[in-house]
Amino acid sequence: MINVCKCCKKGQLKIVDDFSIFGLVTSDCRLWRQPASLGFCLKCGLIQRPNERLWMEECEDIYGSYIPYPLGNNSEPRKFDQMIEGFEKRSVTVLRNFKEQYLREGVRNWLDFGCGDGQLLQNVQEEFPSLGLFGVDFGEKYRNQIEETSGATLLSRLPSRSQTFDIVSMFHVVEHLSDPVKDLKTIGETLSRRGLLLIQVPNHEENPFDLVIFDHGSFFSKRTLELLLNKAGYIVRKIHKDWIRKELTAICEYHGDGIHPDDQQEETEPVQLQQILEAHKGYLCDVIREAEEKLKKHKTIKVFGSSIAACWLVGEIGLENIECFLDQDDSKWGSKLFGKDIREPGSDNLSEVVIPADRETKLEVINTVFCSPDHSKQ
Repeated sequence: MINVCKCCKKGQLKIVDDFSIFGLVTSDCRLWRQPASLGFCLKCGLIQRPNERLWMEECEDIYGSYIPYPLGNNSEPRKFDQMIEGFEKRSVTVLRNFKEQYLREGVRNWLDFGCGDGQLLQNVQEEFPSLGLFGVDFGEKYRNQIEETSGATLLSRLPSRSQTFDIVSMFHVVEHLSDPVKDLKTIGETLSRRGLLLIQVPNHEENPFDLVIFDHGSFFSKRTLELLLNKAGYIVRKIHKDWIRKELTAICEYHGDGIHPDDQQEETEPVQLQQILEAHKGYLCDVIREAEEKLKKHKTIKVFGSSIAACWLVGEIGLENIECFLDQDDSKWGSKLFGKDIREPGSDNLSEVVIPADRETKLEVINTVFCSPDHSKQ
């Protein structure tokens, strides 16, 4: 039933109309003009899109022509990491932390579920060269690339229980699943006795732009992610919010039907959720308003960033009003987004730049890029 929660399977969904005023984008940075409902479970509080037929059909269309990391030479985006004082791919940061804190001796193999073009598997191979690597994805498009770059074996489906895996990773997969509890249980059956599931999902509480991604079916907080994993039969060892900003990284063990979370833990307060959603809506409206105000003073504006939030802003204010995109990731310099140049931030005046990012990131960009000594000298 489309009006029943994907997580607890008990609560009814309350549909919110507030977000219908915004355009949507796909997770591979395409404008998507079709609308999609948004709601939350009145029992467990998971924010989600109901499994409406048209939405699911549109998602199939998106995945049929999906391009992982369409910019930066189709390479995974990099972020600044304070530990190494430089830019690093996000998955490399996660793998490094996982290796230091959780990897045990005797691990034989690694399965990446939803492996896409195999970039995570390539990073796993570089970090753990002795492991047998496997990937699952429902297409043959990247088979040769995966096998050549990582040496992994690409599977079209999960193997039977006769083959088990010591590590299974799911990076930015769970939020796309129409029945995440069922799929996580199936994956759990493939884990070895001491196997670990390593999951990454966006954290909507830190990133309002997550809610404008059309093909995301679930929008997680730390609490609702743990509740989902418990429902699917996992004991969560820890959910890290600090490994990657705006993302949740969960490490968990599968115990099957032995996990029965207390129903009291599922109860949520609808008023509080409504307030969170209203705050997210207000912030998105503020970003649009800021862009419109700057367009009154300048013929065009520059947009800082070239991923989901930047693409969404294009849909809201129109491509004709954008001069170019600015990005700190040098792998994107010289590329184009919607036909507009992506270039390094230089002597740009903040009065003509819009930074569509969460508050913390926006403040950091202003202080480190536009108010830095190097920028002021230019």
